[in-house]
Amino acid sequence: MKEHTHTIFGLLEQTQRRGECLIWTGGQIDGLPTVRVGQSRVSAKKVMLELLGKPKPVPQAIAANTCKCRECMTPDHLYWSVQVNGTTAKTMTPEQAEQELKEAEERMALPIVVQAKRRVERHVGNPFAQLLSMAG
Repeated sequence: MKEHTHTIFGLLEQTQRRGECLIWTGGQIDGLPTVRVGQSRVSAKKVMLELLGKPKPVPQAIAANTCKCRECMTPDHLYWSVQVNGTTAKTMTPEQAEQELKEAEERMALPIVVQAKRRVERHVGNPFAQLLSMAG
């Protein structure tokens, strides 16, 4: 990562509130917020995420917004996105991933598997929880 002298406050000074979003009023390339770092212009969203203590998880990650507003710089709206086989994947914590997996499992076209899992848990409890309690 190139060293830069930007601050969160300095970046937020270059925004204007529009609804829930802080819209970037600084420099742009192709409609995307940019700032100068040395001799280069880089993504202001990338710089903001790094300043927020969220370094780029993988080289191919790009800064994206949950609100889908390209000019938004609201810290809570920013996350790292990765394209996997043409599909965008949001980076998340293990807890968020587990919750997302649980919700996806319930929506999937495999209701028999979900029902069987619930039947097993009803009759024998959660085997993983039992193993953890025995280990501790």
